[in-house]
Order: sequence, then C-alpha cells, then structure tokens
Amino acid sequence: MDDVWEVDGTLEPIDFSGYAEDRAPLDLAIRAVERWSAPGDWVLDPFAGLGTFLAAAARLHRRAIGIEPAPERLDYLRRHFVPPHRIIAGKAETVDLTGLPPIGLLLCSPPYPTVDLADDPWGPGYFDDMAAIFARLGRTLRPDGRIVVEVSNIRTEDGFRPLIAQFSTLLGALFSPRDAVLRINRSAWPAGPGTGWSSLLVFAPPTGP
Repeated sequence: MDDVWEVDGTLEPIDFSGYAEDRAPLDLAIRAVERWSAPGDWVLDPFAGLGTFLAAAARLHRRAIGIEPAPERLDYLRRHFVPPHRIIAGKAETVDLTGLPPIGLLLCSPPYPTVDLADDPWGPGYFDDMAAIFARLGRTLRPDGRIVVEVSNIRTEDGFRPLIAQFSTLLGALFSPRDAVLRINRSAWPAGPGTGWSSLLVFAPPTGP
C-alpha cells in the first residue's frame, strides 16, 4: 500500500560526538524527498538538527536549507553542507526568512514535547508556538509546494500524548490537508518516544492547487 511505508528504521552512524538519536532514519528521509519534491527544488528543514532530511535532499539533487540554533550542531551541518545548500543559524520562530528562494518542500520533524507540557522546555505554549512557526514558514512555500511533518505519538511511563492527532489539527487549521502516510519500523529502533511507528502529515499552502 502506498500510504503504509515499512523502513528498517535503524539510524546510520555519523561523525558527531554528542547526542545523535533524535533524528529520522535516512531511508525514510530519502523516500519522503523523492515523493514530494523534484530535482532542483529547494527543501527546507526548520528544525534541522543533524541534517538527515537535508542529506536526503542533497543526495537526490535538491537544494537544502536548514535552520538550527545549537552551536555544536551548526558546526556539524556546516561541515557537511556547502553551497548551493544553506545553513542558517537561529531559531525557526525568529530567524530572518527574507531572501529565501521559493521553497518546494518544507520537510521536518518537530521538537517533541513531554507528556506533561508544564514540564516541557517549550512550556504550556508549545502548540501556540508551533502554530506561529508553521504559519510564518508556510509563507516561504511556492503555491504548488508541500509541507510534510513526520511526527509520532509519545508513550512514556508518565502517560500518553496523541501528538499525531494534535499536529493534524494544528496544521489543518493553517494549511490544506493533502495526504498522510504511516511509517512502520521493521527494526527494533523506535520511531518516536515509546512507539515503533509515525505518520507523515502532508499539507499544501491555502492558495495551492
């Protein structure tokens, strides 16, 4: 089935000395870039982290833009992505977006909150923050562009958070829903906190086709 993807899910080793398990597997990233963009497109990841989605874009002859605030991760990204790819230092909620080329694909995994938002570093305003971030990023897309957000639910000893449904509602209030894909890991590697599967939620700008 084209809306159910099985991937190995194991994370590839990378030359980064810090914590590196909060990233998507490259095989998932490649499949997403292939499906929702074309060679030559600009692919934006506003939560670039260690650049898995950017690496997939570069491998498939797209041009990648990553936004990342953490200095050690910025150093890693700048070592691996040189022009025409772009690495922007800053936070997605405040970084200057003027001068960006029209984006064909906004592809990312959002930062994950805890089950209890009061204990999360983003605080109780997490979903308001995410709505504001995606609203401003959506203005960088071409009219025929796509927003693809890979997200899993959260299951911990503290409880359960239906993050997929929450992001579906949040993004659906901003953009036009287009598709959803279920991703299942064949390996024992988790797809998210406490779960072996995630969803890729697909949207178009409100003025898109």
